[in-house]
Amino acid sequence: MVRFPFAVTWNYRVLKRRQKDGSWTFGIHEVFYDDETGKPFAFTEEPMCPFGISFKEILQDMNHMLKDARKARPIDEKELLREIRRSTSRPKSRAGNGMSRAVTV
Repeated sequence: MVRFPFAVTWNYRVLKRRQKDGSWTFGIHEVFYDDETGKPFAFTEEPMCPFGISFKEILQDMNHMLKDARKARPIDEKELLREIRRSTSRPKSRAGNGMSRAVTV
């Protein structure tokens, strides 16, 4: 489990990425927010897959992803990175062991 030195919330967001040929791909990513500011400071580089130790848990995870995905429009990965750079005052670091290589800037 990743531990941060400050209070954190997270949700699933649909991120869109521009491909070399100009097309877009979409994926569900975890986005992490500083509780004090409400601003994002990290997100998973790779899209998330539903996970659980039972069929029921996988369905719950999928439902959680769908519920969060419906709350906000897809966001361009570059737009999210700009927002993180503008709002973060946290030390630069790489997280590990609990998320897919979170991007922090």
